[in-house]
Amino acid sequence: MPRDTDIWHTLSQHGARLKGLPIERLVADGGPSRLRRLVVDHDFLRVDAGRQRLDDAALDSLFDLADAAGVLAQRDRMFAGEAINVTENRSVTHWAWRQPVSSPSVEQTRARMGEWVRRLLARANQPSGRPIKSILHLGIGGSDLGPRMVADTIAYSVSVHSQIDAYFAANVDGHELQRALDRLDPKATVVSIASKTFTTRETLRNAQTVMAWLRRGGVDDPLSHCVAITSEPQRAQAWGISPDAIFEFEDSVGGRFSLWSPVGLPARLAIGETEWERLLAGAHAADCHFRQAQAHANLPLLLALIDVWNHSILKLPARVISPYDARMKLLVAHIQQLEMESLGKQLGPDGKTAPHAQCPMIWGEPGTNGQHAYFQWLHQAAQEVAMEVLLVAKPRHSFDAHHAILLANGLAQADAFAFGKQPAGQLADGVGGQLRRLPGGRPVTLWCYRELDAYTLGYVIASLEHKVVCLGQLWGVNAFDQFGVELGKTMAQTVEAYFADSNLDFVPPHLSETLQWFKNARP
Repeated sequence: MPRDTDIWHTLSQHGARLKGLPIERLVADGGPSRLRRLVVDHDFLRVDAGRQRLDDAALDSLFDLADAAGVLAQRDRMFAGEAINVTENRSVTHWAWRQPVSSPSVEQTRARMGEWVRRLLARANQPSGRPIKSILHLGIGGSDLGPRMVADTIAYSVSVHSQIDAYFAANVDGHELQRALDRLDPKATVVSIASKTFTTRETLRNAQTVMAWLRRGGVDDPLSHCVAITSEPQRAQAWGISPDAIFEFEDSVGGRFSLWSPVGLPARLAIGETEWERLLAGAHAADCHFRQAQAHANLPLLLALIDVWNHSILKLPARVISPYDARMKLLVAHIQQLEMESLGKQLGPDGKTAPHAQCPMIWGEPGTNGQHAYFQWLHQAAQEVAMEVLLVAKPRHSFDAHHAILLANGLAQADAFAFGKQPAGQLADGVGGQLRRLPGGRPVTLWCYRELDAYTLGYVIASLEHKVVCLGQLWGVNAFDQFGVELGKTMAQTVEAYFADSNLDFVPPHLSETLQWFKNARP
């Protein structure tokens, strides 16, 4: 096996060789073997990477890189419980929360949560008094995006809903919290407070405001309407929450991976027990695939290698995700946090610069809206970016003509990005012809869902989590720490003190005039 540096050099040579070749030609020359290597087919999901700027030789070198980097060995260490989060000396155990049978601590918390959910649903269905009808979830980042995305996505997709409606407030901006509270009845609402450390400033500030709202709404003991979700239960107790209402998860569960843990409680209530179990089953199936599939047939590894190719070899700075399904709007935000918070780093665990870390910028919104916003830039701007187009075969509505248009647009855009268009005939002449030219060459991966159900969503999310594990190893960064988010939060507390103090003499000069402007502008 060549050394790691030799393989990166070989990949760079492949990149130079393929850079100018039309993707359409690569597709035509590749034939059936290309599809066998770049398409992963399940009965519920098809992932087609055939529109990537890759050929067999480049793909072989990518798999050589995975072997040399020890990607699948890292996978095995994760599932064995070894401390692969080396900077914090922790194992990585989010996957354990979706196993049919897990560790004693997970099973105990599952049982306690199951009993709490049963009691809550009984209150929701009581024939008299004030039944509980809603849950307001307070969390931010990974304690918000995952459950919010699942609740929003599957709420479109199931015909029978839970009796509990889920509302979310993450931002410390009071506008978001006010909007949620305006829709809720204090006596019919329970509140879940999710913070891994139970020190998250935005979440606890929101929680204090909600306690006052509950009291004003006639709830004599607001804390009796609360549950806490945290890896620091003693802090939640000190805050006043009963031990019976605290659901703990390990500090080895990273926030952006924590959907499967008690953090997923509001989604579980919103979609109901049956759909929640199907979500976990889909994620567990992705775990089994990642653990058991050989390298050349392993979906998370293939996806990771495509990202390495596009962003480290071809130097594409971004990946645009276009779900042609309005239900997946928040999936883009979830993927953005999962990948950019995990992989947006310049340094490896040893403190040295990781030479190949090229985590892309990730953004997007549902098609066809995006076609009328930024697709012009995608097609004809000088910058090239990678694409993902997401399509669902079976919608949950009965407007067949709408869905045919939607699918046709998604498939057509995938080809247009990859293959481009050269104007013919009179349109090809002069400046007008040049302006109508679409260069193509934008690599596209096509995700085809049979239907957007809880099982499929669980499989996709878990597969993308495993892709992050692979990319961390390939790029030489620790995907499980996030020290970059701390500095701004620490500095914000200092600036907050400036607002509270009328004496601005100690304020840094570059801030003093602006702070004074805000003080004058505020009532």
